[in-house]
Amino acid sequence: MTVKRVGLMLLGAAAAFLGAWLVLEHLLSIAWPPLWNAWSMIAQMFLVAIGIYLLCVGLRGISAAIGDPRPKMRFGWGRILLGSFAIYMSALDYFQLVDFSRRLKLPTENQTQSHSLGTTDLVISIVSAVLVFSGIWRGVRKKMDQTAAVPNA
Repeated sequence: MTVKRVGLMLLGAAAAFLGAWLVLEHLLSIAWPPLWNAWSMIAQMFLVAIGIYLLCVGLRGISAAIGDPRPKMRFGWGRILLGSFAIYMSALDYFQLVDFSRRLKLPTENQTQSHSLGTTDLVISIVSAVLVFSGIWRGVRKKMDQTAAVPNA
């Protein structure tokens, strides 16, 4: 076994372990104690989805290191999760649904600085939406390519 395969197996095992731990911990935290806030429930479900994604990526890495590579995922799940989580965090911050008083707020000295911070939030939201749509488009494009490759009989 080469160094590359051993490294891939170790990274895959670490990702699978971290994903399984995230899934188990956050599923248990959803069940006990019950959450009182729907936004906290959504955050827990995001972390469960990230854990499932890490588990799948880790198992794919282990199988590739063994010599039995799995086909690529149809949709860009990493992009979709990252983009939707960033949009969720922007919504939490914009609507002030969670108390972020302990978080470092950048002080603005004039109106130009406050507008630039607002522009940054807008750019982050647009980039996040592009990430989500590109992840979805990856799966739709593959399906369209497969149907176009098969001629009608």
